[in-house]
Amino acid sequence: MWPLLSKTTILLHTLDAASPSPSPPTPTAGKPWINHRLSPRGQQILQTLIDSHSIHLDHIFDHPPTSSDVLAIIKGLGFNQKYDLALSVFDWVRIWDRERKGEEEGRVPLLSGSTIAATINILGKAGRVSSAASLLRTLQNDGFEIDVYAYTCLITAYATNGKYKDALSVFHNMKQDGCTPSLITYNVILNVYGKMGMPWSRVTDLVESMKTDGVAPDLYTYNTLITCCRRGSLYEEAVKLFDQIKLAGFTPDKVTYNALLDVFAKSRRPKEAMQVLKEMETKWLFSYPLCCGCSPDIVTWNTLLAVFGQNGLDSQVSGVFKEMKRSGFVPERDTFNTLISAYSKCGSFDQAIAVYKSMLEAGVTPDLSTYNAVLAALARGGFWEQSEKVLAEMKDCRCKPNEITYSSLLHAYANGKEIEKMKAFAEEIYSGSIETHAILLKTLVLVNSKSDLLKETERAFLELRRRGISPDIKTLNAMISIYGRKQMVAKANEILNFIYESGFTPTLTTYNSFDVYVQPF
Repeated sequence: MWPLLSKTTILLHTLDAASPSPSPPTPTAGKPWINHRLSPRGQQILQTLIDSHSIHLDHIFDHPPTSSDVLAIIKGLGFNQKYDLALSVFDWVRIWDRERKGEEEGRVPLLSGSTIAATINILGKAGRVSSAASLLRTLQNDGFEIDVYAYTCLITAYATNGKYKDALSVFHNMKQDGCTPSLITYNVILNVYGKMGMPWSRVTDLVESMKTDGVAPDLYTYNTLITCCRRGSLYEEAVKLFDQIKLAGFTPDKVTYNALLDVFAKSRRPKEAMQVLKEMETKWLFSYPLCCGCSPDIVTWNTLLAVFGQNGLDSQVSGVFKEMKRSGFVPERDTFNTLISAYSKCGSFDQAIAVYKSMLEAGVTPDLSTYNAVLAALARGGFWEQSEKVLAEMKDCRCKPNEITYSSLLHAYANGKEIEKMKAFAEEIYSGSIETHAILLKTLVLVNSKSDLLKETERAFLELRRRGISPDIKTLNAMISIYGRKQMVAKANEILNFIYESGFTPTLTTYNSFDVYVQPF
């Protein structure tokens, strides 16, 4: 937590001397801060704070600024990435308010709810979520009433930084404190549910809670809900949501269509995906030039490539790629990455590697997603030796591997029947030499089940549960599969009951595992 300093002792220094390297350029670099609500004096204070290397805030704020100026100054400092300076101004104002509390009847505090929310938002964007959370707790202890905007900013900060459980915790706390979530709050939490792979029943329960609070869904809500359908391949639910959008009086936008396409891609339904493309093109054609918001973009084409790739239709992948180029789109890195992935899912490993080579020849620099796409292609073929070489190349290029990288390597070992290498790599994960990420534990369940290693599969699954990580339907299907193969009917039924109780929707793979292995069903 930031220390409480007497306002007379706050001395600010720039961090340039302490920083090992300058901050990377940002999209805001070189752009002026514009806020028409900032008074001339407030503008002068802001510019002085930005330009000076060593400042006594007492000298700057010789006369207290207005509440609106305080808000604008903190926003302006955040815009210019002066995060420590913004927080110090916030602390100065907080102390000034506290020291004068009760001195003047009817005096309006300088620190407003909007200023609190803006400061938390700045810390969140800077990746300093723990500081944002500590600040909120301190304000609560000081008697400040935290409003929905501050809570929502903290929830957004946690969500943006991948701390989904913390985001949910703040959401529950705000409701317990009697603060009703806003539309934006619910939209952020729905997005968190999607990222966490929450069962569809939990998602719909949240929507009902939202309606109970008198909060009506907007187009962003519906788009997020369609995106939530992707993980469980819930294409029927996605279509219903698409229809609800129109019934609610909203017009589907490009995000809506691309989200729906993505669900069809995950659900392996290429015909429906092509129908979505046709509707997009028709809507664009007949609304042009009044509305060009639904013309297929690079995301649309990349999703279509993924659709046909996941269905093993390599000729259609090539056809979509040609049509994309005919439409005037120049392949970018994401397109090459998607093509590599699409061809590998078709079993066309030579074509996948050829795309990778053509990408390099085009002068496009590989990134983490590129390497992961190549590794996924090699993993499907069980080419573990080449996978190890790609991993070494990544490290040479200072491209840090992530959990997806290591997951592909595990699949490469499993498909290449290199069981001892797979076991050795698993020990690195369990020991913490490689971060024990949820994806890796789920992958260990999958590859060990596929390799018919019961003890190792159970170990990975128990470790997943011990860490409080919710298994997904693929992980649960893998458990049913290995229990079925071992004729452990009671254990298989136990997992099936867990699927129902947790609100998951059994898939065809779930039932097939019972039909094939567990007799009688």
